[in-house]
Amino acid sequence: MAATTAVTKRRERVYAAFGVSGFLAAILLGALYWIRPVEKPRVVGSSIKAMPNSSFLLTGQNSGFALSPDGLRLAYVARDADGKSSLWVRPLDSLQAQPLAGTDGAAFPFWSPDSRSIGFFAGSKLKRIDASGGPPLTLCDAPLPRGGSWSQDGVILFTPSVNVPIHRVSSSGGVATPVTTLDPSKNETTHRWPQFLPDGRHFLYVAGTPFTSKESSTNAVLVGFLDSKESKLLFHAHSGALYVSGHILFLRLNTLMAQPFDAEHLELTGDPFPIADPVTGG
Repeated sequence: MAATTAVTKRRERVYAAFGVSGFLAAILLGALYWIRPVEKPRVVGSSIKAMPNSSFLLTGQNSGFALSPDGLRLAYVARDADGKSSLWVRPLDSLQAQPLAGTDGAAFPFWSPDSRSIGFFAGSKLKRIDASGGPPLTLCDAPLPRGGSWSQDGVILFTPSVNVPIHRVSSSGGVATPVTTLDPSKNETTHRWPQFLPDGRHFLYVAGTPFTSKESSTNAVLVGFLDSKESKLLFHAHSGALYVSGHILFLRLNTLMAQPFDAEHLELTGDPFPIADPVTGG
């Protein structure tokens, strides 16, 4: 029994790491498009350091970071000198970051479309908080969360626990209901890491089984439909995926890949190409 528990935890750490890597991928490709010059391509590198007496938590059950939709602020989970973890926000035009009170044990943050609020998980609940601070609002239960995404229509998609489908709930809170259905015939034991596409009606997510080997190809990136249980397979991958600037980003082993994608017609429009190598989650 102990050996089985250890394997399960190890698999979950791998899956969580891949989800965090997706957030890093979004920042990398976003930067590629925002800073590209008109004539001569150039490479720009930068880094963000944790505040003194604190450290980033980028992998594991209480971890994560997310860039705001307007590209101006970074929300991330960090541990302070006393070992307590919480949510921090840093403007990208500043060297200072501030912890948000009431976010102890925060994990997997994600932003509202207007960049004013942050969704996160803590204490087995899905919560939201103003990016400038204030008391957090509890939305619903989420005992073992696996990612969230917030639409412009006030819908939050999230995976509340392991071995369950993706659910939806109002950004004001309420009863969460499933929007996907696990398909055992396709070896699906989990749906996780949802991300809304620009229309707010479709979303990307990863389906499959947590695994220890990155060589496994049983996991797949799909498009989900908010108003039905329909789904569309895009490709098999070793991680979740994010849509950024006309591309889907994902990991192929330790290589960050980008593949052209038509978000209106939900079609891949070109071959994948590498962005960075190596990229790891831990």
